[in-house]
Amino acid sequence: MEAIFKYLGVSAKGESLEKHPGFEFAWGWKKDEKIVAVIGEVKRQLLNRFDIKQPVFHADLNWRLLLQLNQEKKISVKEVPRFPAVQRDLSMIVGSELKYESIEKAALDVRNGRLQKVDLFDIFESDKLGKGKKSMAVSFTFQDEEKTLTDQEVDQMMQQIMRALESRLKVEIRKS
Repeated sequence: MEAIFKYLGVSAKGESLEKHPGFEFAWGWKKDEKIVAVIGEVKRQLLNRFDIKQPVFHADLNWRLLLQLNQEKKISVKEVPRFPAVQRDLSMIVGSELKYESIEKAALDVRNGRLQKVDLFDIFESDKLGKGKKSMAVSFTFQDEEKTLTDQEVDQMMQQIMRALESRLKVEIRKS
């Protein structure tokens, strides 16, 4: 949903919805107190009426409002980067209650100016990690518009991010 909003140039605030008539649990996005979209797991009793056994997730978008908000967007273009992006992956052991959004926020708060994207690509849970623990693997994409980044520069930025994650979120960085 957030990728759709980003593509359309719409900034909407997401929040957990306490109750929604069609969903077991739901997440909704609002713009100026108007609901832009809702996503959630369809209620079991509705699925039973159609003899559906597995969980079903549904997204409901207010396209009229999205198109209206999109018309307010100013179109801008920028040159395709001349210098390559560099990607680094990081695996860490975290408390099972820690959400990816906290990791993303801590990494972006480092504000090195070259971190372009943070993506979660794996979550692993096992008793071997310890009770109440899980492993999360995150990919970081760096790019400089003025030059090609060196390994040393990227390593230095990764060290800053790792220190921030360890100090703020108490994560344990997995060494390979």
